[in-house]
Amino acid sequence: MGWVVGHCYIVYGPLLAGCTTILYEGKPVGTPDPGAFWRVCAQHGVRVLFTAPTALRAIRQQDPDGAHMARHDLSRLDALFLAGERCDPPTATWIAGKLSRPVVDHWWQTETGWPITAGFRGLGLFPFKPGAGGRPCPGYDVQALDDAGAPVPRGTVGNLATAASCCRWARPVTSPSACRCRRAARRRCGATRRGSRRPTSTTSRAGIAQGTRARWMRTATCG
Repeated sequence: MGWVVGHCYIVYGPLLAGCTTILYEGKPVGTPDPGAFWRVCAQHGVRVLFTAPTALRAIRQQDPDGAHMARHDLSRLDALFLAGERCDPPTATWIAGKLSRPVVDHWWQTETGWPITAGFRGLGLFPFKPGAGGRPCPGYDVQALDDAGAPVPRGTVGNLATAASCCRWARPVTSPSACRCRRAARRRCGATRRGSRRPTSTTSRAGIAQGTRARWMRTATCG
């Protein structure tokens, strides 16, 4: 609950969809065994399980054959969603094979406020690709770059980077330098700034960064 993914997928998302949420507090192993997640799913008829790859790695280490999973009725479970860090291919392949259900991974972080890449189950899932966090979400221009910052060909390993985001919730302004970066980004993507006054020459840079933070985030939009 202490991170934005928890808020979105444990609280706000289920409430908006009219779903019931079951919160599990505790370790996925040793409570008393590696079947804790599956026991809760079976007892409450859980349809979608949302967890982090770290938990699955712990379960796999303690129960590689899935013996504890097999003891529970998971017939009502439709899909497994993962978030946090990208799930490593061996773990993704293992859990997909044991559950025989869609494994939906996605990639984002608290600072972005919204997934950067994801699998969109409601729009039809993409073919399962272990280790992939899905495809770019609306509002993000995701590119794979080499160490020098140049785009790499399709099928080549590179560093994932995002261009100037059009997602207004992903635009924190915390310093004068960040403020200058946002202004440059808006010029590049054709953004407009509406309803704000030009600061006077006597206003300090720190004052500009602090006093206009909310206004930048509220009024800057991409054309």
